[in-house]
Amino acid sequence: MAMGIDVVVALVGVLLALISQKPLHRIEEGSVGVYWRGGRLLNVTSTPGYHLQWPILTTHSNVQGRTVRNYSMRFEKLWIEDVTYHEINLLCSKFSLDQVYISHFDQLDELLQARMSALLAVWAPGLDIISIRLTKPHVPEALRDTYELIDQEKAKLLAQRNVVKQAETDFRTAVLASEKAAALSLIHMEKLHEQVLASQHISRIQDQMTVSRAKETADATFCTLNNNARAKCVVAAHVDGNLDKATLETKSFLAKLTPAYLAYLRATAGQTNIRYYFGANIPQGFVDSAADVVGVPDDLPVPGRRDGH
Repeated sequence: MAMGIDVVVALVGVLLALISQKPLHRIEEGSVGVYWRGGRLLNVTSTPGYHLQWPILTTHSNVQGRTVRNYSMRFEKLWIEDVTYHEINLLCSKFSLDQVYISHFDQLDELLQARMSALLAVWAPGLDIISIRLTKPHVPEALRDTYELIDQEKAKLLAQRNVVKQAETDFRTAVLASEKAAALSLIHMEKLHEQVLASQHISRIQDQMTVSRAKETADATFCTLNNNARAKCVVAAHVDGNLDKATLETKSFLAKLTPAYLAYLRATAGQTNIRYYFGANIPQGFVDSAADVVGVPDDLPVPGRRDGH
């Protein structure tokens, strides 16, 4: 029973292997099918359509036969040689001699290959242009010498342009370096300016603090001196308060003895103090000044009195 299962599995594996090799294949229109068996090319060919082949043992390939059938065995002359001459003539008619010989010569290979590949893809499928290399065209000796000189001058001009570009690059580099140095210097100067401003601000604050301290010291000294002076005044006033009241009253009274006040007293005295005397003791004289009555010394200054009178 187990052996029968193994046989079935082996047959299924072989069948799957045969199916994976696609024994049924297709040959495209315009192509011919050729076959290889064990690496040997068979003499058998097939026409376009579906065909069968031995799996694993036989392989096939599509060979383009439309070009040969349409253009015979000389198809390369029609679609390679003639087309190449035709395209070269078109390029030469389109470009000038300077472009063909110097300026655009390095582009002619790729341009010719692209034009021929596009043409063959439409009219001769199966033909592919792998690469094209053109040589310098033959020109008269005088023209060749002229163009060689032009080519040399062009090389010199290109070298000069490279030198100019290098000089411009160096100049830009120097400008960038100088701008960078200037920017760094500006940043450094701004930093120094900020430091100077900060130091000035600190100095102003310190000066204000010094002035404030000096002012506070002066105010304190002034208050101390003022308080001392007031205390001395109070003491002096207290000492003066012990003076003789009589002297103070005398000075106050003498301050009133101005000439005008004395004239006023004389004018009113005759009316208020009229006395009548009878008998033998009638006064024989009158006092001219009140100072003679109170006995004021002559050296005591009296307000309003001039020259001791």
